[in-house]
Amino acid sequence: MEPEAREPRAREAQEEGSGDPGGTLKLPELTQAVLEPEVLEQYFRDLEQCAAILDILPKFGAQVQVGAASGWGLGEARDAVLNGRVRGVQIRYRYDGAEWWDTLLCQPAGVRIVRMRQDDPGCGG
Repeated sequence: MEPEAREPRAREAQEEGSGDPGGTLKLPELTQAVLEPEVLEQYFRDLEQCAAILDILPKFGAQVQVGAASGWGLGEARDAVLNGRVRGVQIRYRYDGAEWWDTLLCQPAGVRIVRMRQDDPGCGG
């Protein structure tokens, strides 16, 4: 199951303090979906086989921030998400020449994925 693309509410927003009063800020494409358990398992297998993991940032609670370089691997992230030990986890990786940030959010309805391409050529990246 491919995550469905959703248009952000503010695809183009006025950029404040840009020096260009008519300038616009282009936002990267945002993709999100709720993953079925078998799709979540396949997601982790795909990352392990096809992506270069840059960093994994666990989120343990609403007020708890974790800095970069957590030292977590995909196995730890997978187990924490599947066993409900985290509120969410952000996985940063390179795939097909681009950098991607996937945020997995543990919710009552399942695990929601929010994906953004960080170096989107349409966004000046």
